[in-house]
Amino acid sequence: HQSHAKQQHKMHQEAQRELTKQREQIEQLRKENIRMRAQLQAAQMEQQSQLDKEKSNAAVNALMSQKFEMEETVEKDLEQLEILRKAKKDMQKDMYQSLRKDKAKDLNLDDRSLSKVTKKDEEKLDFYTTKYNEVLHGNKKMRKQIDELRHDKLNVTA
Repeated sequence: HQSHAKQQHKMHQEAQRELTKQREQIEQLRKENIRMRAQLQAAQMEQQSQLDKEKSNAAVNALMSQKFEMEETVEKDLEQLEILRKAKKDMQKDMYQSLRKDKAKDLNLDDRSLSKVTKKDEEKLDFYTTKYNEVLHGNKKMRKQIDELRHDKLNVTA
């Protein structure tokens, strides 16, 4: 009877050891599961981060392309503005020279003819002045757009 009790006791201890061993394995598997989930989440976040970077780069490239186009347009407009400034200056110079020559050349010229010439020159001057102001206004708008694009670029990269 005592040997039977020893045997049962031994079996009970063995079962306890087996249960302990299985519990340890379960705990290890749980830890491994947690670790693997964390790795999966990190990989997913890395993938999302990469996608976000690609989107940001595409947006920055688009903005830079727009910026270059705007700068090119501004450069062309500045060249046109310089041409108009020169034309304005030349027109003013020609107008005043013409008036001086007309007065000095022929005092017999009636006021009406002088008035017509002056009016024609003033109309030309007004036309070029208007063109000049339009170009200035266009440049102001483009500078504003460039500043907005730069601001947008800074917001995208931030």
